[in-house]
Amino acid sequence: MAKALICDLDGTLFDTYPEIYAAVAAAARGLGLELAADEQAARGFMGGGLSRFAKRVLTGEMDGEPDPEDHERLFKRAQLEYKHLLLSRNSLYDGVPETLRDLREEGWQLAIATNKLEMFTRPLLECFLGDIDFACVRCRDSQPQAKPDPAMVHDILARLGLAPVQALFVGDTLVDVATARAAGVRMIGVSYGYHLGEDARELGADHLIDDFAELLPLVRRLVPAGK
Repeated sequence: MAKALICDLDGTLFDTYPEIYAAVAAAARGLGLELAADEQAARGFMGGGLSRFAKRVLTGEMDGEPDPEDHERLFKRAQLEYKHLLLSRNSLYDGVPETLRDLREEGWQLAIATNKLEMFTRPLLECFLGDIDFACVRCRDSQPQAKPDPAMVHDILARLGLAPVQALFVGDTLVDVATARAAGVRMIGVSYGYHLGEDARELGADHLIDDFAELLPLVRRLVPAGK
């Protein structure tokens, strides 16, 4: 049976928060804007992409709507700042490259489904996971709809010629859980990601791991060799 593992990026494979917050903070300073959330508080706002994160740190609220002009200026400048910081350190979580290599060797097709823009996603993958063969990469600007709309996952499955039952999704937020549910794919949550302020154990994932290295034995149990 063909099988695929679809991975979220931020908070699942990479801990990108330090660079993202630093980029937004630098952009705000350059524009003379005041952020309503400091680095510690803003961590709970991660998830959904840089534009949404900028809205949250400007207002200090999960669903806050700042002045549209301030948000647009901050978002555009933060993109430029983030480009400079993106590859400044290896932000992979422990066990990610080794686990992905082992999965590939065991016949798993790997894919990425992220609300991150492609201009940030591709460099991260090429720099830090360049030896990993990803069969399909879908980003926020690759699709008309962002997660939790299932279109991104549906497109990946169509490209790989697989049915939902042949795939697993691994991610860290309620958005990822909702995406997997809508696509009919089994969901593996990670407890170490961002969670948008939610308790990881309340995400409603089918399975939960505390370390990415735990993924390999889990998928072996879920999809035995030869199945």
